[in-house]
Amino acid sequence: MTKTEANRFRGILTAKVAELKRFTRHRDGIAVERSADQLDEIEAASQRALTVCNVDRDVNQFRNVERLGITTQRRGI
Repeated sequence: MTKTEANRFRGILTAKVAELKRFTRHRDGIAVERSADQLDEIEAASQRALTVCNVDRDVNQFRNVERLGITTQRRGI
């Protein structure tokens, strides 16, 4: 890998890390709120489950990007 390609790759990884850090801070949808209406409770539970899945996906992407960056640095690329 040339120096130009390595710098481009580093830039892409840095941008991806910054993007993922922004997304993982938005976990407001996980809060549990009680409601008198059972349908509202079910809908809120579904929204929480979706939010948890999204946060989990973003965290996994973040880990993968970090691992890729560390591996690349160790190889001296």
